Amino acid sequence: MIGGVVLDVAAVVGACLRDPYPEAVVWSGVDLGNVIAVPAAVLVEAEARIPGSSADILDVLLDLPNTVVPTLDKPAARRCAALLKAMPEHRAQVAAAHAVYEAVRRAWPVTTNRGSLLSQLDPTAQIDAMP
Repeated sequence: MIGGVVLDVAAVVGACLRDPYPEAVVWSGVDLGNVIAVPAAVLVEAEARIPGSSADILDVLLDLPNTVVPTLDKPAARRCAALLKAMPEHRAQVAAAHAVYEAVRRAWPVTTNRGSLLSQLDPTAQIDAMP
């Protein structure tokens, strides 16, 4: 079975800002040959938060041979909608739902700073909490 990690918004932003923990998650994934998944909805929100001075680091992350950007296709969108429908107070959290969907679907941990929210969306999600 191929191993990997799903990056949530804070992990993508943190890696681009050279935060040691998410940066270590990314580079250990590279060293181990694991897949780094950056769900499309996560990418949208993260890129909007990354300053222009760090855009080149995002390009490097996305161009790594082991990075994938899962699309928010019809099955993913429907499952994410179901996750959000169950929690009306979090309906705007599309990136969180997409991160949880990809993590659970792949049986990989999701690196995040909002583990409580992701666990509420799906209690079976494996959370890799950022310090």
